[in-house]
Amino acid sequence: AWEEVALDGWEVIGLNDRSDIVFPAPVWALAEVGDRVFVGGRFTHVRRGPGSVEYPQSFLAAFDRASGEWISDFRPQIENGVYALSASPDGTRLLVGGEFTDIDGMPNTSGLAALDPITGEVDPTFVANVTHANSVNSVKEIVTHGPHVYIAGDFTHVQGATGEPQRQY
Repeated sequence: AWEEVALDGWEVIGLNDRSDIVFPAPVWALAEVGDRVFVGGRFTHVRRGPGSVEYPQSFLAAFDRASGEWISDFRPQIENGVYALSASPDGTRLLVGGEFTDIDGMPNTSGLAALDPITGEVDPTFVANVTHANSVNSVKEIVTHGPHVYIAGDFTHVQGATGEPQRQY
């Protein structure tokens, strides 16, 4: 039989679940930017091992790469699942993709945004607003190659800073 063993390390727990999620898992993505490791998914809390205090932190959390400590002042507000994470092509930002309509209430952050990996603030110079004409948008993968960012998921349009929404196929 499986039993829970207390470890002296931080973890994400809980599941913000919906019946239409095919794989109801709390963690969907990991990325490393600088000296931080980021965890994205459908989790609801972080804690330091079983039986310890649970802190509300939904969908995205940051941890120190060397110590494993949860970085409690990295607290972007996201209302739905994070399914994809990546360092930006230049390694200075955290790219976040998922099923959200905005991050911190900022415009042009539907489904995809770039965050400052230290403060968690949205980078307003990165604009790639992702929408779905008939449903909820969902970015499930982010890949960078050279200076380019490629995304995959369930969406119909991507709108950059200077143009009309472009239909994606």
